[in-house]
Amino acid sequence: MKLVLLFFTVLSTLVVSGQTKIEIEKRISQDSVPNKAKIYISEQFKASNIKWFFEKTNARSSYEAKFCELNKRFSVEFSIDGTLEDIEVLIKFKKLAPETKKIITTLLNSKFTNYRVLKTQFQQSDYDKTKLELFLKTKTLSELDLLELIVLGKTENSKNRYEILINSKGEVLSMLQLKEQSQTFLQF
Repeated sequence: MKLVLLFFTVLSTLVVSGQTKIEIEKRISQDSVPNKAKIYISEQFKASNIKWFFEKTNARSSYEAKFCELNKRFSVEFSIDGTLEDIEVLIKFKKLAPETKKIITTLLNSKFTNYRVLKTQFQQSDYDKTKLELFLKTKTLSELDLLELIVLGKTENSKNRYEILINSKGEVLSMLQLKEQSQTFLQF
């Protein structure tokens, strides 16, 4: 545990400036989605009411399917050619295992003077229903699983939204400042 706290202390000294993510989502028809993505969804999930989106960020474009299954909200992201990129399942931060929450809270306290977790998502790079069900039962991450947090964080100088990707060891894989779509239009 001391090693984890030391890691977060060192990590908190890193500069996050220049790492901004501008994300725009647009609802699209199923006909606009690559067949490879539609086949993957139909083979892996039983969802019937699937909403498809085209997502564009600074660096790339992708397709995203959003639906409910196992009483949870799923978001499955595909590359332009329909290759699976990741699967995210919306969860409540307060429902995480106490040790996971403590690691994340320590991290956020080191980064921000005040913060609020707006969204928490369990993330897998490939769908493993057994691992997902285990996580939903225990709220503890296994080795290859990730958590994506959307955090409203306040520092001495500013208040911004951030997307933070954390692995099962509590290590930050990425931390990006999010820009609102309305801010995007003002910048250009």
